[in-house]
Amino acid sequence: RKIGNYMLVILFFALGLMSKPMLITLPFVLLLLDFWPLGRCRLGLNKQANEGSEKIEKTPQLIREKIPFFVIAGAFSAGIYSLAKEGGALTAMEGYSLSLRLSNAAVSYMTYLQKTFWPTNFSVFYPHPGNNIPVWQIFLCLTLLVMISFWVIRLRRVAPYLVFGWLWFLGTLVPVIQIVQGGAHAMADRYAYISLIGIFIMVAWGVFDLLDRWRQKKKTAFIFSALLIPLMVVTWMQVSHWKNSVTLFEHAIQVTDTKYPSFAIVHNNLGHALIVDGKNEEAISQYKKAIQFEPGFVKAHYNLGHALISERKSEEAIAQYKIAVQLKPDYVQAHYNLAHALFEHGKTKEAISQYERVIELRPNLASAHNNLGLALLKDEKKEDAISHFMMAVKVKPNYALAQKNLRAALFSPEKEGLEPSP
Repeated sequence: RKIGNYMLVILFFALGLMSKPMLITLPFVLLLLDFWPLGRCRLGLNKQANEGSEKIEKTPQLIREKIPFFVIAGAFSAGIYSLAKEGGALTAMEGYSLSLRLSNAAVSYMTYLQKTFWPTNFSVFYPHPGNNIPVWQIFLCLTLLVMISFWVIRLRRVAPYLVFGWLWFLGTLVPVIQIVQGGAHAMADRYAYISLIGIFIMVAWGVFDLLDRWRQKKKTAFIFSALLIPLMVVTWMQVSHWKNSVTLFEHAIQVTDTKYPSFAIVHNNLGHALIVDGKNEEAISQYKKAIQFEPGFVKAHYNLGHALISERKSEEAIAQYKIAVQLKPDYVQAHYNLAHALFEHGKTKEAISQYERVIELRPNLASAHNNLGLALLKDEKKEDAISHFMMAVKVKPNYALAQKNLRAALFSPEKEGLEPSP
């Protein structure tokens, strides 16, 4: 009604999307708010449900005023999808059929509800089940979703907050319900923070209505209050798992089904947490378990190689790096670490080949030019070595190590003072 305020809301919506893509469902939420509690449209409601509304609008008018929001949301969605696809963030989607993603979505909806009312087996990572979802579970979840939807619609006249809360829950989860699969996870607790507001509205208003109708109000209120005690205990127990990354992923392993294809990620992440804590041997064990679950897990092979280098097991590390680059030929860091390990192990010609591959993939990586120069110098190819030292300095003019190596190559006949980049 005031164009200035209207434009300001649109501006804040656009700015909000830049901050958090989850806001993309706002146009849908605004329509829900028109239904209840604002009561700007009836949609089968009785007159009492619309009390307090200044004006009952026609549904087409309510939709028209949201068109700019839907246009912005659509454009933003297309842009995010395009960027994610180009960046490889949607590669996981290729491994899951649409029917499989829809099945996982149905199960995830009910799992979010189950964990809300029966908060057990929380995990920092829920691996995608792949083809391991039982048919009965899919059928049961779909049936429950349809039944709840039918029930809240039936009660829209006497309890409009139920249909409002339920549609809020279903609708705001759509962007993150993994129909557009991003990553190897099936769901995530953090995705439900906004969506569960709808469920909490259903519960809060529903409990109030029940108390208003029942005679034993104090006893009922006491029972509901008593339910908070076990929830507090569960919360305390759950928070304890977040003590550090090691306890977090150890708990994830305990509560995750090992038959899920992406289970290896949990072991890999635990390995990384152990590396940070300086527990290399334990980390190596976790990386090996990750590879046992998923032999083609490139990152686990790379991380295992890195951990083995820390334990001065260069031959084993070289073997892991070689597997990593075989599985992913354009893995720059794996080629780089392999070259470094080969050079340190005295396999100069192989190291040269790997550094050349790194430069082929990343021509402006100064450290690769510097290290290739050292390997070439050791292989008695001084002119080529000087050329790469000069390239390293050209790419990174303040690269002191490359400058030092270039001076040594030019003026020191004994190759003194030469140092590789880490």
